Order: sequence, then structure tokens, then C-alpha cells
Amino acid sequence: MKVWLVRVPFGDTVLTDQLYEDALLCVDEESRARVRRFYHREDRWRCLIGRILPRILLADRGIQPNAVKISTTSSGKPYIESPVLDPPLSYNVTHDSGYVAMAFESKSGNEGGKIGVDIMKTHIPAGETAASFTAVLSDQLTQPELDYLALHVQDPDALTELLFKYWTMKEAYTKALGIGLGFNFQRVECRMESAHNREGCSVSVDGKPLLGWNFQGFHYVDGSDHYLGMVATASEDRGVVVSWTELSRCEWVEEVRLLDLLERALPVK
Repeated sequence: MKVWLVRVPFGDTVLTDQLYEDALLCVDEESRARVRRFYHREDRWRCLIGRILPRILLADRGIQPNAVKISTTSSGKPYIESPVLDPPLSYNVTHDSGYVAMAFESKSGNEGGKIGVDIMKTHIPAGETAASFTAVLSDQLTQPELDYLALHVQDPDALTELLFKYWTMKEAYTKALGIGLGFNFQRVECRMESAHNREGCSVSVDGKPLLGWNFQGFHYVDGSDHYLGMVATASEDRGVVVSWTELSRCEWVEEVRLLDLLERALPVK
């Protein structure tokens, strides 16, 4: 499994109108239409980069743009319909604020295709405190999770980190399943030993221990902003493994400059 992490320099002059138009040529017509539907410039760029990433991944493997067809499942999860690869290549894309990320892996067998990624800036909305924002999300948290969060109410930073760890784990897991919106996050319960732990978490779904999954998380700081990322992948192992690592120590995360990325993109004719 690997992750490409792309920082989108919204405050930089490199994101010109011409660069945007050139990048649009590197996705299919349906993707262009979807990108153009967004009103805000930042949303258009995030969507466009998310659509380009899997095409660059395939181009790096020598596959021509016109041979690529990306479809979606009935629940809306994108997958590579053609070309047919052996072993299959699975991917998932996420974005938040100034970052877009894609997790991908090649895997055969029953566990192939089950990969999900989520990144979030650990930012409490204006007008909310860590405690009040936890209350807003309480209908997506289990009672044991809420009880454990309550132990950290006097430490807003620890409470915020824990809350977003729960959320990114639940999000990455449901995205790996391809379930998407509408899944009740209370069905997924995470147990953690401490707010800042890197390992030592258990996960259950519908009250039963989750088996055969890896949860690999990373965290990083960009200026004054703190981000958490999580990748969930199905595993042939019977247990569940959860880890959190500093980005600088993640050999499986590659930080990719946007301009370098776009130079590798090929036009779709």
C-alpha cells in the first residue's frame, strides 16, 4: 500500500487559469463536466487533482490515457474498469483544505479492492469548542467512545485529536467498503488507550471485533494547521492492526509537488 499526498498551494500564483485549463485536458469529458460544476475555485482544483491522480498512476505504468476507463460502483466508489490489470489496482482519493491524497495498492484475492483513505485538518469550527463540537457529532459516536472523550474534556488539544482519530478511522473503513454516505458511524467503535497513542487500538463493527483489517494513520503539521490521515485496508491476517506515525517516518507516504505531478499527466484525446 502507498499514499500520494499532494499539497495544493492555493495562496500561490502558480495556480494560473492556463494551468487549470491544461490540467482539464488530462481527464475525460465526464470528469471535466463534474469539475466545472463546482462554484468555488478551490473545490474545482481539489476535484480535478483527485480525478487526475489515478490516471497518472496508470500512465506511470505505461498505460495510454485513451485506454483508461474509470467507473463507479452502485454506491459511487470509483474503480478502474479498463484496462484489466493483474493483479488488480485499487485506489481511493480524499481531500481536505489544502491537501489531496490517494491511497493505492495492487492485490489479488477476496481482499483486493478494499482500500479507503481519509485526511482531515483537526480544526474546530468557529463558534464551537472541542467539547461542543464533540456533542454535535455525538450521534455518530458510540457511548464508550463518548465516555472516553469525556475523560479529556479538560485538555482541548487531546480531545480534538482523539475526536478526529475516531472520525478518520470510521471514514476510511466505510470508504474501503465502498459504502459511502448513509452509513451510521455508530456501528463502528474504536477503543484507544490514550489520546496520543500510536498503537494499541481495537475496532468493532455492530458489536463484534473487526478482524482482517489494517488501519495505518499519519499526522503532520503545515504551518499552524495540524492534519490527520488514515488508510484502511483489508488484510488476510485474522487480527486488526492500528498504528499512527509521524509523516516524516512514513515510508509508504510520498509527498508529491503539484507541478511535478501535472508534468506527468497526459492529455486525453
